[in-house]
Amino acid sequence: DSLYDAVNGVERRTTDITDITDDTERGEQVCGLQSVVSGLNVLWVGRMSKEKNLPLLIEACASLRLSHFDFRLCLLGDGPEREALSNAEWVTMPGMVDDVHAYYAAADLFILPSLTEGLPMALLEAGMAGLPALVSRVGEMPRIVEDSGGGWVVEPGDQDGLARVLQDAAQTPRDALRKKGDALRDYVEQHYSVKKMADDYEQVYREALNHGKHGRHGRGN
Repeated sequence: DSLYDAVNGVERRTTDITDITDDTERGEQVCGLQSVVSGLNVLWVGRMSKEKNLPLLIEACASLRLSHFDFRLCLLGDGPEREALSNAEWVTMPGMVDDVHAYYAAADLFILPSLTEGLPMALLEAGMAGLPALVSRVGEMPRIVEDSGGGWVVEPGDQDGLARVLQDAAQTPRDALRKKGDALRDYVEQHYSVKKMADDYEQVYREALNHGKHGRHGRGN
């Protein structure tokens, strides 16, 4: 038996973070919140389950807010852990939405502090939207973020480390954030676009066909 590799593909949308430059407009599109010009609109997307480590994320954000770093956290999705999460006024949970891409386009930073992951589509979608990312060192996430230079990586379960990196992101000028987002988008376009997926599947089919032909010829000898 032979194994063939093909990547998941994501499509670039016509609206990305670079298309929304007005802070108020961005804030209103993210969870209906008024933007905090001096801080960040932080976005998480996924299933609200234990391995996503959302209580730790909220605690890290809360510790920064005590140090007068003001930003908003939007948790987009649903799941069994939702009811146990903080209902602080700076945390919003819109639930399941029809157009997640509007949230990617409107946020300043995408975050996934998971304890376990593989290759989450949410990270690829955020990257394709031009959004810089802060991820934990699990699965394929650190390779994508570090190879692209498109964000930050922290150790899983490290609340203090997560708070420090969030503080760094909060202090990063908007132009520098956008450059990181551009770098991540360029990387995702190169390695995980729909075109790349189609090319990979075409190569898989060609290799499978060639393998089948060689196998038949071998049996006939």
